[in-house]
Amino acid sequence: MPSKGRGSLYSWTIVWRPQHPSFQVPYAPAIIELAEGAFVMSAMVGCEDADLVPGMQVEVEFHSASDTITLPYFHPHSAPPADRTG
Repeated sequence: MPSKGRGSLYSWTIVWRPQHPSFQVPYAPAIIELAEGAFVMSAMVGCEDADLVPGMQVEVEFHSASDTITLPYFHPHSAPPADRTG
């Protein structure tokens, strides 16, 4: 399903004990409800954990994890995306 990359924060948690040392804590894994109706598991970036609220409007940004893998993350819609590709 094509998506415009916008939606709302449906649910999240804050992780303080990473599963692997390469993860920087805290981070906020989240379930995003896309405007098109689908749900996607991702993580919130570009805001403080205390600022997360149900229904917060969010927008996708993509981060390169390797030369062949790019992952979607979401930031509050009013915040500019970080350039983390390339």
